[in-house]
Amino acid sequence: MALLEIAKGSTLFLLTTLTKNGLPMPLPSGVRVLFVAKINQSDADSAAVALLDNQGLGGVIFTDPVNGVVQTTMAPYATYSLPVAVQQLYYEIWVQDVAGNEFRADKGTIKLTTRILVQQLSTFIPAIPQGPIRYVNATGLGVPGALASPYNASAGDRIVVGTNLGSVVINLPILTPGTFVNIAHDPSTSIAVNTITVNAPGGVSISRPQPDNGTFTAPGGSVVFPYVPLSGPTPTPSDSVGFSVKWYNGSAANGAYLLE
Repeated sequence: MALLEIAKGSTLFLLTTLTKNGLPMPLPSGVRVLFVAKINQSDADSAAVALLDNQGLGGVIFTDPVNGVVQTTMAPYATYSLPVAVQQLYYEIWVQDVAGNEFRADKGTIKLTTRILVQQLSTFIPAIPQGPIRYVNATGLGVPGALASPYNASAGDRIVVGTNLGSVVINLPILTPGTFVNIAHDPSTSIAVNTITVNAPGGVSISRPQPDNGTFTAPGGSVVFPYVPLSGPTPTPSDSVGFSVKWYNGSAANGAYLLE
């Protein structure tokens, strides 16, 4: 049993050698490794602070599958909003073989310390005027306080989008001059298959710039990340990992929405 320690709102990197009967366990193709972090050991998986794997959920990779070595990355947003009273988490690592058999390969405790989070959050969101931070994913599960897609943004929102549980839709509001919505992708979640769709507000045209695979020139138009251009080479999914864009109204003329 391991005892780990991180500050709330920081990234957990855990390198583990999985063993069975005291020997390193090879991880052939098709094996699932699941990392679960909970406030209480008796909590259901649906109430977990973090639920990660090497398949659809993301967050777990095999660094040396022959010798059973895996790396787990738990994003800052898993812990930053936890109540002050929560000072530790319990974690387990489960292995499911290709036949569907499961067993627990590791367990331990994560001690949580408290520190100021403004600098940590800037890893994902550039310095902008203060506004509420919203974590949005497909289901509203997996991260405390997460909101489910589709999410109707409000002026001043700073939105972090997790794509490990499915595609996400963000609906922009009509912004008055000087207001903004910031949208960032959580780079610890996969964007290889799932997408982030940003919809312009109904009845409003956003004309600059013109995205490659969508249009804001028509009221209510959309843009999708990662971009799939109409011509030319298709970018790899990593091209959009961790992106951060700021939609704002720079003047009162014709909506004057900008994407930077």
